[in-house]
Amino acid sequence: MNIKRRKFIKRSIASSIGVTGWMASQSQFSLMSSALANNSQQNSDYQALVCLFLLGGNDSFNMIIPSSNEGYANYATTRQNLAIAQETLLPITPLNQQNDTYGLNPALSPLLDLFNNNKLSFVNNVGTLINPVTKNEIITNTANLPPQLFSHNDQQRHWQTAWPQENQKSGWAGRMADLIADTSTNLSMNISMLGTNTLQTGFNSIPYSMNSDGAQLMAALSPGVELGNEERLALIEKWTQESPHLMEQTYGNTLSRASELAILVNDSLADAPDMTDFFTNEDQVSADLAMVAKMIAAEQQLPQNKQIFLVGIGGWDTHDNQIVAHANLLSQLSQAMSDFNDALESLTMSSQVTTFTISDFGRTLTSNGDGTDHGWGGVQMVMGGAVDGSKFFGQMPELTLGSDDDFGDGRIIPTTSVDQYTATIAKWFGLTEAELLVVFPNLSNFDDSDLGFMA
Repeated sequence: MNIKRRKFIKRSIASSIGVTGWMASQSQFSLMSSALANNSQQNSDYQALVCLFLLGGNDSFNMIIPSSNEGYANYATTRQNLAIAQETLLPITPLNQQNDTYGLNPALSPLLDLFNNNKLSFVNNVGTLINPVTKNEIITNTANLPPQLFSHNDQQRHWQTAWPQENQKSGWAGRMADLIADTSTNLSMNISMLGTNTLQTGFNSIPYSMNSDGAQLMAALSPGVELGNEERLALIEKWTQESPHLMEQTYGNTLSRASELAILVNDSLADAPDMTDFFTNEDQVSADLAMVAKMIAAEQQLPQNKQIFLVGIGGWDTHDNQIVAHANLLSQLSQAMSDFNDALESLTMSSQVTTFTISDFGRTLTSNGDGTDHGWGGVQMVMGGAVDGSKFFGQMPELTLGSDDDFGDGRIIPTTSVDQYTATIAKWFGLTEAELLVVFPNLSNFDDSDLGFMA
C-alpha cells in the first residue's frame, strides 16, 4: 500500500479519537482495518503473544513478598494466617533499584532462574482503571471508577475489552487482528484454547478455537474421519450453494471453511515436533502450552505471521483453603511457564514469543479465615527473550491496612492500568501509536503508554 495513503489512514484514525473519542461505527472501522491489513510488507517476521488468563482473581501479593525484617513484619501483620513464612522466601535482586528487598513465594521456584537470567519480569499493581485515581478521590466520590468493581464477570470483561464504558463485544486482541491480521487467509490470527471469548473477538474477526489435542474435526462431515463423509459433505455443499436463501448459503460455507481449517491445522501439526516431552507435569495448563508450542513450531506452514494464543487456567477464586490451593496453582503455573520457555528455546523462538498473565483482579490482603475475597490491583508476569527481564515495573504498593494504597479491607488501588500493561505488549507486537489509541481507547488518559518492559 502507498506509504502516503497509510499515513493518511492513521491521521484519520487519530483525528477521530481526538474529536469524538473514537465512537466510529463498525463499518468505518472495517474500511480502515482492511486498508491497513492489505500492506503485506507491514510485518515480515513471525511474532506470537501467549496470554495466560488466571480465572478467578490471583492473590498475587503472595507471589512477591517483602523480605526485609521491617517490610516482612508489616506484611505478616496484614496477611495474618495467609502469610508465607519469611525463611522460605526465594531471594531475588531486581536489576532496577527498589525501596525494599523482596522474595518469591517458594511455589514459584521454577521461575527463579528465568528471572535471574533476564527472561522474566514482574509488573506491579496492575488493575482495571479508566483514568488514574487516588484514595481521596474515591472517598470524596469524585473518582471515575470502572463499573462493577470486584465482580468477576465485569472485571474479566474490562481486562478483555479495555473499553468498559462501552457496551460492545469486541476485545483488544480482536481489534488488533482487525488492524494487522493477514486477511488473505481464513485462519484467524487469534487462536483460543478457551473457546469463544471476548478478548479475541473483533468487529471483523473471531478467534479460532482448538484444544490440547489439536483442531476439532466434525465427526460426520470431515473427510477421512468416517466412511461416507466426503459424499455427505459434498451433498450439503451442493444443497446450500444452490439454495437461494442467504442463511443456507452461509451455513454451507461455514461448514466447508471449518472442515478445511481443521484439516490445514492438523496436517501442519502432524509435521511439527512433539512438545509434550518438555513438560514436567501432566495437567491442563501444561497440555495447552505444549499444543501452543507445537502450533508455534508449525508456524511456517500456517498462513499467519503473527498469532495471539489464549490459555485459560481456572481455580484462582480462593475464598477457601487458600494456603493449599494457591500454592498448588502457583506451582503448576510456574512449572508450565518454565517448561514452555524450554520448548521455545529448543525452537530458537524465545525472542519471538512473549508470554504474559492477566487475572480478574487481585485479592484482599485481609484473611476471611480460610482465604481471601475479591480485590483490585495485582502483580502480573511477562516472560520471553524480548522482555527486559530481571526487573520490577510499576509501583509496589504499601501492604499495610489503612494506607493510601488501601481502598478498604486490603483492596489495593492500582497504579498501573490494564491499558498501559497490554499496550506495552501490543507495541512490541507491531502496533503504531495511532493504532494503539484505536485498540485501547482509554490509553490517552494515562501518562505512560509504554511501561518499558519490552526490550
